Amino acid sequence: TTAVWSSAGRFVAVIWWPSGAAAGADVDKNIDMSTAVHQVRMRRPLYEFDAGWVEGQVKRTLPPVAVQRPEARGTTSLHAFDICNLLDESVLPEELHVGALPSQPFGSFKNEAVMTYEFSVRVGDGYRWSDWSTPSEPRSFAQEPKISSQSPVDLEALSNVLEPAEDLALVCPADPVDPAKDLQNQISYGPDGDMEPPKWVTVSRPAKAPAADVMAATAQVSQLEVHWPNLSPQVYSQPSSDVMPVLDDIMETGNLPDFIPPTVMYRINVWLVGPAPDSAEALVTQLPDDHAKADDALDAGLSAGPSLGSSKEGSGGAFRDSGDVLFRQIDLPPSAYPEPGATTTLSAVLSNLLPDKIFRCSIEARFQTLSAVEWWTPLMKSGEFVVERLPPPAPPEELPICELPTPEYNKLTSRSTPGSRALVAVRWPWVSKGRVVDLLRESSYVL
Repeated sequence: TTAVWSSAGRFVAVIWWPSGAAAGADVDKNIDMSTAVHQVRMRRPLYEFDAGWVEGQVKRTLPPVAVQRPEARGTTSLHAFDICNLLDESVLPEELHVGALPSQPFGSFKNEAVMTYEFSVRVGDGYRWSDWSTPSEPRSFAQEPKISSQSPVDLEALSNVLEPAEDLALVCPADPVDPAKDLQNQISYGPDGDMEPPKWVTVSRPAKAPAADVMAATAQVSQLEVHWPNLSPQVYSQPSSDVMPVLDDIMETGNLPDFIPPTVMYRINVWLVGPAPDSAEALVTQLPDDHAKADDALDAGLSAGPSLGSSKEGSGGAFRDSGDVLFRQIDLPPSAYPEPGATTTLSAVLSNLLPDKIFRCSIEARFQTLSAVEWWTPLMKSGEFVVERLPPPAPPEELPICELPTPEYNKLTSRSTPGSRALVAVRWPWVSKGRVVDLLRESSYVL
């Protein structure tokens, strides 16, 4: 039997099998088990490019543990066990690495067959080897971050994190969480059992820059902030409850470390949904009702193809019909995660978003470990939000020419149109700080 365990920041396989030698030694105390050894081999039965069995090193068998027999409750049998670290890319042959996955614009394709293994064991007494055992049931080690029924989530802390702050300029709020209800009843799951990403991402505007700093204030027009709860890795990965009694017995021997999931890596996907309802693009592409009816009639009478005015690609709903467009991907560096049961907030800035467009965000995650999957798992999402239209820039500010020194004033006078006595000096860019002479020297245009 095999189980998935997380140790030292990576996923390993815990294997246990009935030990005939230990059962014999339980009856005959003279049997010497000090020379008992074993060897584990593994392969990927569902992967078409698998290179076959990979044999591990010969190990000395540890003292057995008493495991409850499922077919006869109340009775135990002695089992030998081993922790298989062959899933590390530093040990596996190059042709068995998990990184050779076909890629797509969103990342590597999901293919659990690459990380689905079966194991076989043979035992020896230092002089002879037994035959290889029957392979175990295939076990998937493609561990993806997901919230399960055993996840230690503090609903009160999660609810406080999802509740927006009073001083936050909300653009798209997250869905609240009811601490009085079970979290599993507030999360939906798909037909295949995968968790549907909850709408736990909040979108807001950044804190306003000082009014004097016009450049920063203008840049903030196309900037938004996203916030999402930062849960501990124990929330996204838990050992199977079916085998925990056996694993608890193995942990009592001191040879199996505590279950510590790897660090969680986050990625932000920004999706372009379409033009804003009141944008010029949406208004131009929307046809009047009479024209639309005429185009529909013309389309029905023509067999050569659609007319120019009724092309679906030009309609306002074409973005939704053809699917959202991946506008930007932001891979975040590893961040500190809270203690089990605690919840903090992570934030990121979305800059240079297109104005008059509808966007949405999704948070993806994966475990950072050599033996983890290379694809990203959707974790959370936001609702749709609109990036506002950029306001017109403020007019340039006039400069007090009377404060200029005589040499600088003569330079300006020489630039004026012959025969004209009018002269206007303006700041460009719009805001600069310092002496008037320095402002003119650093200005791009002087009228």
